[in-house]
Order: sequence, then structure tokens, then C-alpha cells
Amino acid sequence: MTQESATVTRVEFDMEWPPGHVAMYVLDGAETILFDGGVPPERVDGASFAERSGYALDEIDHVFLTHPHPDHIGHLRAVVAAGDPVVHAPLTASDRLRRPPEVVAERTRQTIAASGADAETQATMREEERSIRDRIRRDLPLDAVDDWVVDDQRVTVGNRTVDAVWTPGH
Repeated sequence: MTQESATVTRVEFDMEWPPGHVAMYVLDGAETILFDGGVPPERVDGASFAERSGYALDEIDHVFLTHPHPDHIGHLRAVVAAGDPVVHAPLTASDRLRRPPEVVAERTRQTIAASGADAETQATMREEERSIRDRIRRDLPLDAVDDWVVDDQRVTVGNRTVDAVWTPGH
């Protein structure tokens, strides 16, 4: 990031799988930016996003999603419903979401079958993956994204510059 100095606010929520929490980051300035979207508001125990961050959802001008895991896109629908942020997301997420669900399910089945896990474990894995796919499709609607970002793309937000950098892993 370049130009204007800013305050970054870490907004953390508990979640059921390791590491037990997920964080979103708010960058203040002339245009307020939210990096990632955490868990969905209905899955939040305790204080809301506004109480934890000091920002109302309608104060968010831009949302940058790093990747389409449910714990990183969960607040997106609420932010979009509250205001009119510009949503930036990786093009690779678009590719995955545009594939027919049955194609994704078959590839998932093949991958899980190749894992060598026993039949019961494979069935559990397929169900968990299906649940995750459903949440991703629910929480990251394609029409909510204004800007599909590719690796090494430079995005200008007001007087800030954000460089998209592919970082493998979570």
C-alpha cells in the first residue's frame, strides 16, 4: 500500500475450527477499506462488527476479499446490503463459482476417493465439502463483485494503491 497513512483495525471473531478465530481488517481514510469478510453475522457470538471495529457496515467503501473461504467472505452480504461498497475479489474465485456445482462435486468426489480414506470418512468429507461449497455460493454472489482482481494487479482506491499478490496457502 502507498500514499496516505492510516489506522488498521483488526476485527476478530471466534470460529469452530482451528485456529479458533478469524480476522478482518479495516483500513481507515477518505475511503474506508475492509479486507476480508469474516464469518457471517448470524454466526457471531457477542459483540457485532460495529461494536468490535468502531465502524458501521454502511461506512465501508471498499471490500477486498483475499480468497473465497467461508471464514473470509461471511460478512460480505451484510456489508453490501448496508451500503454500496466496491467489492474486489480474486478472479480465481469467479472461475470456481461459475463451474456447475455437479462438476465441482464430481471433482471433489474423485479427489476424496484418491485420498485413501475409508468409506465413512470419505462420506463425511464429501458432506463437509458440499456444505462449504453451498456457503461460498450463498455468501459470495457473483453479482456482488465489481472488480475481479488478478495476481500482480494494482488497484487504486481513492489516493491509495493496493497491489494484489498471490500468496499460496491460507
